[in-house]
Amino acid sequence: MRPGETLVHAGSAPCFPAETGEPHGSPGFRRAVAEWIAIRLNAAWLHGSNPLHRAEWHGDALQLIETGYEHDQGYTPEQIRPDERGLYRISHPWEWAEADLSVPAGAAAVPLPAYTVTALAALASERESADYTDAEKRALLDHVADGDRDLRWRARLAAEATAEQLVRIAHGGPGPDICPRGCDGLYCRPDARAERCGL
Repeated sequence: MRPGETLVHAGSAPCFPAETGEPHGSPGFRRAVAEWIAIRLNAAWLHGSNPLHRAEWHGDALQLIETGYEHDQGYTPEQIRPDERGLYRISHPWEWAEADLSVPAGAAAVPLPAYTVTALAALASERESADYTDAEKRALLDHVADGDRDLRWRARLAAEATAEQLVRIAHGGPGPDICPRGCDGLYCRPDARAERCGL
């Protein structure tokens, strides 16, 4: 983590570094961290464990969309823009709490998974998400999925598909899918299974 940051989590979601200086305010996340929080939200939306919310980026604004209302006339998604320090104050739909990594007296310390250590180190770096190594990106996918293979697959789609493709996938329409030949690439389904879709 960077100086001034602490790890926060919401429920069973993985930890993310944030600034938590304001007693009753939302934690502040750097853009690189906010991007992975959005990926986690969209992966849970595709998974069905959070069917009510998804996220989209529009320039520097993060939109949180309540999917039950998005087609209603006059509905406007919540817009989260960076504050004067460049931090995204993300609250709804999460209730964040500081992570307690202390070990009770007499208990053995349980090491963090290697992917979490790698993911948090990448998020603490000065680099943008686009500059992470392939190993760091894989670790981040495992981290946001909390080691769940099915959720990781959806996190991968959430990270690489466009917002329009995600909506089509969620409604059973064509969109990118993981290559069945094990090449770790994406292909367009259902009518172009042999072709990489270029994502």
